[in-house]
Amino acid sequence: MDEINIQQKESIKLMKMSKGYQWEIKVLSNKLTNTEMKRLDDINSKLERGYGNDGKDTGNN
Repeated sequence: MDEINIQQKESIKLMKMSKGYQWEIKVLSNKLTNTEMKRLDDINSKLERGYGNDGKDTGNN
């Protein structure tokens, strides 16, 4: 069976909450590589710098 190659850029959902911001980052891929994980980490870091992080790691941002 042929493997389907999915190519889509990441999507980011930013939500303003009463106590700050939360975000959701999505990447569609057949395989999650170290390069993709670094890209996710870079995006998350930029969002933290831009929208703050209250120091609580809830797993949602």
